[in-house]
Amino acid sequence: MKGITDNNVPSWPALQAYIEDSLPPCTSKPVAPGKWVAMDKWVNAEAPTVAYGLGAQRFLTEISKDGANMATCTVMVRTPLNHGLMSGEWMGAGVLGETAGDQRIDNGLAVTYTSAPLTASMDILDQPTFSVRLTCDQPKGLLFAQLCDIAPGGAATRITYGMKNLVHCGPEGDRAIALVQPGQAVQVTVKMDFCGYCVPAGHSVSLLLANNYWPMVWCSPANTTLLLDAATAVFLLPVLHPSAAIVPGPDPIPEVAASTPMTVISPGYVDRFVSYDIVRDTWTCVTSGVGGVFGEGIFRFDDIDTTLEHNLRRELTLSNRDPLSAHYTVTQKVKVNRPRCVTDVNITSTQHCDAEYLYIRSTIKATYNDEEVFEKNLFRRVRREAI
Repeated sequence: MKGITDNNVPSWPALQAYIEDSLPPCTSKPVAPGKWVAMDKWVNAEAPTVAYGLGAQRFLTEISKDGANMATCTVMVRTPLNHGLMSGEWMGAGVLGETAGDQRIDNGLAVTYTSAPLTASMDILDQPTFSVRLTCDQPKGLLFAQLCDIAPGGAATRITYGMKNLVHCGPEGDRAIALVQPGQAVQVTVKMDFCGYCVPAGHSVSLLLANNYWPMVWCSPANTTLLLDAATAVFLLPVLHPSAAIVPGPDPIPEVAASTPMTVISPGYVDRFVSYDIVRDTWTCVTSGVGGVFGEGIFRFDDIDTTLEHNLRRELTLSNRDPLSAHYTVTQKVKVNRPRCVTDVNITSTQHCDAEYLYIRSTIKATYNDEEVFEKNLFRRVRREAI
């Protein structure tokens, strides 16, 4: 830290990590209980792993050394377009409702493999990976994989997830776009996000496989079907190295400066909801925040007599009948009010698509003391080279 010459950093362990305790699924998580662990060195290749395969009757089965318990069937993955409604936010920022909800809703739409109840707790630390050889019937597609903690009562808490765009499975990997040759087998590895999580004894772990993840991921231009060779499937769960020690960790109460004097003029709120139009088979996901997505409200900085208002609404719609029906609209309003000076900026952006392009439109309007001083309309057409 700036200005601190003796901060003890050289004496710290090479790695400190936080492993969360198991919690029931909840879309708002103000506290994440767990433990800090430390290791004197971190060599990824030395991290112990538990290897699972895709067993019969949708069991996630530990792979024996001779591979005798590996299934030899073909697994079809063709999830509905609306799979992923319980995904939560891609970027977490401590906002109400942003955490993934009970995954039983999404699990029921996907291909899910579940292990036997654990006889001992499992501390997962690092980056789980799922590898398999598969074919796709379209030039573009994706494979989504997710790890869940399954409680004895059936509640499913998401631990981590990842996805692989199949156009990046060619010889050059992520560095190039190589359209899939329909029916031609490719090797796919999905690297999930790094995580630290303790699955208690008596709970199970599950692997969810899908080829859609709306609204977090824009749909492929056509419905796809993936055929997975179960005999080649390997799901690696990295677990905490036995040399790791439990440590106090950093001070849970951060050192902060004094708060800026503020007065709340109007309390804010954040709404998040999903609705279904039965007649049109269409889903709508809405985030609406008055006073910002943190729900901080309309407030005044007292020292400078300045009032700030930030409102936002996001609306994503999709019909299960058509992957090209995806539509996204986001509107924002930022208003700053000072004595004799009121500025108000309103922005509306939309995105829709066809099989070849994404279409993005934006409108920006600004007023100064209720007089319009700026307006701009933007349009961009982006070829769907990899989407």
